[in-house]
This record gives sequence, C-alpha cells and structure tokens, in this order.
Amino acid sequence: MNAFKPYASPDYIGAHDLDGKEATLKIESAALEFLKAGPADKGKQRICLKLTGAKKRLVLNKTNVKEIIRAYGNDTDGWIGKPLTLQPTTCTAFGASNVPCVRVKIPSA
Repeated sequence: MNAFKPYASPDYIGAHDLDGKEATLKIESAALEFLKAGPADKGKQRICLKLTGAKKRLVLNKTNVKEIIRAYGNDTDGWIGKPLTLQPTTCTAFGASNVPCVRVKIPSA
C-alpha cells in the first residue's frame, strides 16, 4: 500500500493517485478556488483544473502554471480542450526535499 493514500485528499489529485504512472488527460475547465490547509491556515487562491476522466481536480502550483502558460498562453479559457500529461515525481516543498508531487508536461503533438 502507498503510505500516502490514507492522507490523500478526496478532492484534489496527488502524486499517489497516479500510482507511479504518467497520465495524459484534457483540460475540461479551469477555476480559481480558495484553498486552506487547515483551520488555522489563512488560505490562498489557486487555479484548479477539472480534467476529462478524472474524479479529482488538479491544484496548480506556480511551476505547473508556468508550464501551461508557456504552451497554451496566459488566458485559462484557451486551455480548455488542451492535453496535459501528469507526471508523478518528487520536489522540494514544505521545507523538505523528495516530497511526492505532480508535475505537468505538455505532450508532443
């Protein structure tokens, strides 16, 4: 069993949801959501994507937003119907390295 699964969000895609495999999906919608990590957290606005075939939404961090903007432009309306490959990997976050995370790649045509 993946040790992160018991801590998984029921609403948002995490690296553990990909079971070590890449997944290519299309962007269905992009919306700004206000997210809080817990009761004491002030919260932050993030772009969240609904992807075709996915039960959960993908919260975009700055790195992933920059990758999508580079390929599809700055207007989120222009992202609709475009493909994204979700890649499970690790990154430095929350003051630790090797934290499981999801990176987006733009599939080659």
